[in-house]
Amino acid sequence: MPKMFKDVSEEGEPAFSVVKVSANMYDREFMQLLAKEGRTLPATGCVDEQQLGGLLGTNTAPASKEVTIYSDTKEIEYVTKHDAHNRATGEDLKAFIPNLGLVGVVTYITIGTIPDYKYGMKAIQRIMPVQDLVPLMIEGKNFKSGEPEDGSGANEKEYDFWRCDCLPQLKSDDLGKTDMALLWAARKIEDTNDPAKDNYEPDGDYVDQYNRMPVS
Repeated sequence: MPKMFKDVSEEGEPAFSVVKVSANMYDREFMQLLAKEGRTLPATGCVDEQQLGGLLGTNTAPASKEVTIYSDTKEIEYVTKHDAHNRATGEDLKAFIPNLGLVGVVTYITIGTIPDYKYGMKAIQRIMPVQDLVPLMIEGKNFKSGEPEDGSGANEKEYDFWRCDCLPQLKSDDLGKTDMALLWAARKIEDTNDPAKDNYEPDGDYVDQYNRMPVS
């Protein structure tokens, strides 16, 4: 299937605020194309080598319980055994997304984008007690690392995006115990005075690995 990356934004909207893209395009490639247009997605996480169809179908790596890879998905096109031209939008799309493997093969995705983060993002991973994370999950609060970033003991930053990368298998009566979870959190770098700006790498940790990938 030929790859597509097409601006389908409405008249009066910013260019590439809505794009139609091939489901067989790798996330890394898609994000690089968006970056050239000054756009990005609200959530993808560390899934460079996953194709967008699989990323969407499994909802891999949401940024938070409020922000997921399909938060602004407008439409999917898919193929079934009996029909090569199918579309799902609105309520049908919501029902289809967690069941795409049963519905058919996704071919194209139309999705909304947001302006690129001007100064990048800072991401961290921490091992945390599960009991400290449960209130955040329930109340949807931002994560605070408890680690002031400028070394002065002040100006602790809040991480708008966060998720549990790994949780132990728990029963309902285990939450008061000391089981630990692996937490991922990220936030926007605010400006050139932000302490995280000095350590920001536009290509992150994945660029070398991605460059070695075979051309699809």
